[in-house]
Amino acid sequence: MRLLPLLLAATLFSDESLVERREARRRLREVLGRNEVVFTFDDGPHPDVTPRILEALEERGVRAAFFACGIQIEKGARGRTGRRILRQEIDGGHLVGTHTVHHPRLSALEEKAVEEEIGGGIDLVERAIGRRPSLFRPPFGDLPAAAADVVRKRDLDLVLWTTNVRDYRIADPATIAAGILGELERRGGGVVLLHDTHPPSADALPLILDGIEPINERREEAGLPALTIARPETLLGLSREGD
Repeated sequence: MRLLPLLLAATLFSDESLVERREARRRLREVLGRNEVVFTFDDGPHPDVTPRILEALEERGVRAAFFACGIQIEKGARGRTGRRILRQEIDGGHLVGTHTVHHPRLSALEEKAVEEEIGGGIDLVERAIGRRPSLFRPPFGDLPAAAADVVRKRDLDLVLWTTNVRDYRIADPATIAAGILGELERRGGGVVLLHDTHPPSADALPLILDGIEPINERREEAGLPALTIARPETLLGLSREGD
């Protein structure tokens, strides 16, 4: 009976899946090695929360990556609001990736359904922003063999994270901010995962952004390099700009 979980894992997670994950994790290690902080947001766009997040980022000159769910893009007004928000993200210098259509656990789906979830998410983002997204974040970080195959065939870049406090479960913005800042200070940087469908996360974001300076003051006193807020392109080795 002990062999069953191992056999199941071997079936779900192929060598290709492990290769994709290894590459994504290598890029995370590089971010940490450069003491960078990259902000990413999942599950949007949300008609109220996402604009507030965009405003906070713009006020501080920070660029982020947004991983959009197809059902969120298409919600309300025949999708006009969702598509408009994604275009605002692009216009603001942010990256927009796909997070599937319905946010399922991909390892629970048949191969055809996995292709439809990922491919459908690509199509809906492309329809919104006028270009094909190249970034993909699997819901729950769940990348079975079938999903890894689609990622490879579609030439997508898998993006994971290092810092996740499950903000969608926390009602207090200060608690969210303290958790994120504590992880960034402990790790010396990282790729932050927040959710732009959760109002307390929008309230927490300014606290997080403003909280990096005190961390850097402590790091300077300890003789450590400062944390730098980097553009999300740094995840792909395309840019290391910090402004």
